[in-house]
Amino acid sequence: MRKNLFLLIFTIIFLFSFCVSASADSLLVNTISHAGKIPVIDAESVPDGVYGETVVMYIRNPLLDDIPLEDLSEFSGSFYTVWDEGKLYFHFALKNFSEEDRFVLYFDLDDSNDTEYSKTKTLSVEFLYEEGIVKPSFVGDCEVSATTESFIESIETVSSVSGNTCIVETVLDFSTLYEGFSFTSGKRVGFDIVVSDKIEGGVVRYSWNDDTGVMMINPDSLGTFVLGTQTVTEVEPEEEIEKEDSNPGTSDSDIYVYVISCLCAAALSVATLRKIQA
Repeated sequence: MRKNLFLLIFTIIFLFSFCVSASADSLLVNTISHAGKIPVIDAESVPDGVYGETVVMYIRNPLLDDIPLEDLSEFSGSFYTVWDEGKLYFHFALKNFSEEDRFVLYFDLDDSNDTEYSKTKTLSVEFLYEEGIVKPSFVGDCEVSATTESFIESIETVSSVSGNTCIVETVLDFSTLYEGFSFTSGKRVGFDIVVSDKIEGGVVRYSWNDDTGVMMINPDSLGTFVLGTQTVTEVEPEEEIEKEDSNPGTSDSDIYVYVISCLCAAALSVATLRKIQA
């Protein structure tokens, strides 16, 4: 009896740990495609077909220290990204993002896992919604601060509004900041985004990966892009930017694996319990 009970407890703990691990990993790492054709930076509500085979990622993890909202779906976003040489291209769709709101992109370009910024190739880039447009406003935590002004000027950004959603499309050329810099297939890049929306009584912030806010001072808490080897083939883009039934930074296949793993854990636990009762 005791042996069977021990087996049940061990099985539940092991499979639960496996499920949690599978879920956590899918939130931290995404493979992004190489841009076989350069995206048109035009902030259309439907992303350029160049993004067609990339995974949509979601920005809807509320930071823990912020004002709780009755309906967090009012403040969320999604984005696509592809890479080419020393550049990263982004297409953002942000709900209820308006005047004086801002978002910050955090990068660890060498995936160095440093515990503080201003070392190796770590930096943050802020974008501000001001006078009806979104534009880069500040580069921080950068080891080469002398060239950040020219880097800001090189960031091509276009924004538009579609209903209650702000579309922002931008390209960041890091070779402007770091001489001779370029990306290669298989490279890992630390990344996260924090969106700050002004609301009555304060600010609500939400992110792609980290919901603690640690990533703002510690690049070791960033999520990860893996630069894929497959060149994107231009395809017809999806009509909808968001899929509300998916997790941030998670593909559908990741979700299926997670659900199946949990069902297997439940089935094995029930079978063991029945054996004990018998």
